[in-house]
Amino acid sequence: MKIMFRQKSLAEPQPFPWAEAMAFGFGRLKLSSAEFWALTLPELAAAMRAYGLGEPNTVDRDWLNGALKDHPDPQPNITMGDEYDR
Repeated sequence: MKIMFRQKSLAEPQPFPWAEAMAFGFGRLKLSSAEFWALTLPELAAAMRAYGLGEPNTVDRDWLNGALKDHPDPQPNITMGDEYDR
């Protein structure tokens, strides 16, 4: 079973493989539903790497720059002094 959490290219996003992730969590790890859904994706990825599944936890500079460009942090709309006007 191979599950990919990161895209090699941001140009062609793929849906998250929930069926495979749930099969791993419920089948291999024997997690309850509550335990599975409480996991973060990095925790699930780390568990999969422990079993030799998934991809290594590496991010190259191009991937990171593309992700930062495609998903910028929102800028707050606050000017100096606004926090005291409430």
